[in-house]
Amino acid sequence: MTLTAKLLQPSTLIMIAANLLPLIGVLFWNWDVFLLLVLYWFETAIMGFWIIVAILIDPYQTIGPTAKQTSRMFLVPFLIAHAGVFMAVHFMFLWALFSSDWAKAVHGPADFVRVIVIGSGLWIPLIALFVSRGVSTMLRLLNPDILPVWLVPTPVHIADPNPFSEQRLLGGFYKRIIIMHLTLIFSGIVAGAIGSVAPLVLMIAIKIAIELKLHVNESPDAKPAPAA
Repeated sequence: MTLTAKLLQPSTLIMIAANLLPLIGVLFWNWDVFLLLVLYWFETAIMGFWIIVAILIDPYQTIGPTAKQTSRMFLVPFLIAHAGVFMAVHFMFLWALFSSDWAKAVHGPADFVRVIVIGSGLWIPLIALFVSRGVSTMLRLLNPDILPVWLVPTPVHIADPNPFSEQRLLGGFYKRIIIMHLTLIFSGIVAGAIGSVAPLVLMIAIKIAIELKLHVNESPDAKPAPAA
């Protein structure tokens, strides 16, 4: 599959649109670096949720039923526990470094939801990111070679027979969160030090660029199907 074809996949276009929504918060709702980083912190949970869905659906039948069931029973709670610990530590780090005046208005989980998630409008891009991840997962899981019809003049078949293996899913998840959050935390420190809108816009652009690179790399390669 060519780079142009991968960029024009429905899942890629939806991902870009969802990741552009935070620009509204930065440009019109006075979002600061903390809100932007909290949004991307939430996205880790969204990614984990859809990876669990993909593991549970698993249409490829790559291992026997008994082994598969054992694998699922281990992987799902492992991912929940491991990602939960990561998110807890990550949030403590974000809160200590970036919360600033937000800490004065938040005195518990209920305040966090009321003030930060709802009051700031954070819930809008959160829903968009959740839907984007869901659409991307389901399109690639149920029909990995889906493309705009004008890009597929001949039938294609997927070179990788199992783009949603458990190993590939988990490896991609941890690779993504490590690359993404280290880059964004560094960008957040720079943005907080400068204290203007421009660095926040740059953060969003960097995040989209990383997402696009990882998304394209994860898209299954396709090649023309052999003639009948």
